[in-house]
Amino acid sequence: MIAYQCINCGFQSVTKKYYCPECKGSKYEEVNVSDEGEVFSYTTIHIPPEEFTKYAPYQVVLVQLEDKLRVTGFMEVPVAIGDKVTFKEIREGAYVFSK
Repeated sequence: MIAYQCINCGFQSVTKKYYCPECKGSKYEEVNVSDEGEVFSYTTIHIPPEEFTKYAPYQVVLVQLEDKLRVTGFMEVPVAIGDKVTFKEIREGAYVFSK
């Protein structure tokens, strides 16, 4: 998985920021981060926006990667806090994880 790391302070994010929220720097480099992590938090969506009805019910998960970076993602299977998951793909702009 690709992340962006501030070259001044090392702050990481999966989205490129205009400026770093830690040091206010504006230069980033792409870095590879682990595809593996565990579910830190989640919620189950039963009544989704119209464009996502084909996936319902689905889980919106907050995954803490092994690198300590937290990523919000999507899962089609039920999960529990602490489940081990792996990044699978980016689909319709969402990070998709699998068990």
